[in-house]
Amino acid sequence: VQEYSAKRKLDRIALLHQDDVVVIRDGARVPLPMAQIVRDDVVVLRRGDQVPVDGEVLVSDGLDMDEALLTGENDPVPKTPGDAVLSGSAVVAGAGLVRATAVGSASHAARLSAEARRYSAIHSELRGAREKVARWLTIALVPIIAVIVHGQMTAVGGWSLALSQPREAALEPALIASVAAVTSMIPQGLALMTTIAFAVAALKLAQQEVLIQEQPAVEVLARVDTVCLDKTGTLTEGGVRFDRLTAPASADASPDAHDDGAPAEVGDGPRAVLAWFGADPDVNPTAAALREPFTAVPAVDPVAQVAFSSARRWSAVAFGPEAGAAAGTWLLGAPEALVDEWHLGPDAAEAVRAQVHA
Repeated sequence: VQEYSAKRKLDRIALLHQDDVVVIRDGARVPLPMAQIVRDDVVVLRRGDQVPVDGEVLVSDGLDMDEALLTGENDPVPKTPGDAVLSGSAVVAGAGLVRATAVGSASHAARLSAEARRYSAIHSELRGAREKVARWLTIALVPIIAVIVHGQMTAVGGWSLALSQPREAALEPALIASVAAVTSMIPQGLALMTTIAFAVAALKLAQQEVLIQEQPAVEVLARVDTVCLDKTGTLTEGGVRFDRLTAPASADASPDAHDDGAPAEVGDGPRAVLAWFGADPDVNPTAAALREPFTAVPAVDPVAQVAFSSARRWSAVAFGPEAGAAAGTWLLGAPEALVDEWHLGPDAAEAVRAQVHA
């Protein structure tokens, strides 16, 4: 019952991840269930999507993939046209179009799932010891049974007398007594008590919201000394959260800085640009964290932009004079990729690093 309940719960969890997939058919974008995707369908991928099929990248707009489920590496992998993508990976930045080359049971994720679902009994020392006792007991009972049967036959007058008389007179009583004696030697309660102990432990763990797939798992859990967990996505979300916005203290680094070196107030220009970075639905998680605190997007379109790339670790946008305070070229990225002493000067660069690590 416990194993059946675990299977039902796991099936319900799996169904939660079967979202519709957007594909291009006859020039139109159509949402379809994952089971209806066929080979050569063009799948539309955006940030946050999980790749449902194996395929080849046709178009990449800063497409970065998280292949941690496949390789164990958390670093984003940039994809360009012609690169292969595997089902089970996820889009962490950018967007793209992928032509399906393997779907359904032929996909990489399906093969991994089938391999993982292949049944293999959990190694249980208690169950192994019980089977070992039963095996040796069976071997030992063979001569014991012979001795007991011979003794019972002797007790009723010997083999000749027992076989010559009617069955109910001597043979049946001797055989019944032999079976009763042998049965009492078999530890029938051993298997029953082991099963009951596993069941009681599984029920107690179930009350604490622990999912037990096989009853012997409670024995394995009792022998565990150290538990190592990957908490990302379970205990933690693995996301990025905006903390604060601080202007550089050096006048060389920002036109808004004060002469006394104190941090300046951040004007409307940087706030509008940060809002633009966060408004794009396909941005990386860092820019997506700007979506909630900054909402005043510039009313004009940028004159140029550079999509985020994991290799560069920065993105950029340029606005014309009509954007007002947001006019100019703006870069957003990792401090170590943008802070250059040749551009800011050693003092300003050190000041920025100090603020970043504060």
